[in-house]
Amino acid sequence: MNPYQKKHQIGTMKDHARYCTGRQDATRLEFVIYQLERMFQATGDKYIPEGMTAETIVERALMPPRGKQIEAFINNNRWIARCECGGCEVVDPNDPIFYCLNPLCLNAENKYRARKVKLPKKMEDIEGILLRRKPENRHWYTHESVDRLRKQNKAHGLD
Repeated sequence: MNPYQKKHQIGTMKDHARYCTGRQDATRLEFVIYQLERMFQATGDKYIPEGMTAETIVERALMPPRGKQIEAFINNNRWIARCECGGCEVVDPNDPIFYCLNPLCLNAENKYRARKVKLPKKMEDIEGILLRRKPENRHWYTHESVDRLRKQNKAHGLD
């Protein structure tokens, strides 16, 4: 658990942004810019497609989201979304936007634009059940029902 994440909450992109940038007020957009700039500084133009520039990729990442929604799940006490490329990023239910920071992807199939995150309808129930567990045991995947989570908690004496 990172030091910016509260013990009794599921981690979000905002917590991750604070941790990585060291700034208490860091936002998702600032984090994406921070990560892209770090990547481009470290690799030069290695991951920049022909006809594009680092600046163009950053500009597109900051545009309003579009394209197919991507589903969120909880892994190791963090809200996560997984790109088709296999890359995973921490997401925030209060700012449900996804941008893949895998340098081989960068949402290229979506013209380098962010995508909306699809959150579960019973998100509050899911979080409430998981918050009874130790942080390292807080996992929920889209195929699991709220009832299944309750049964798991009961089986481990967390009812």
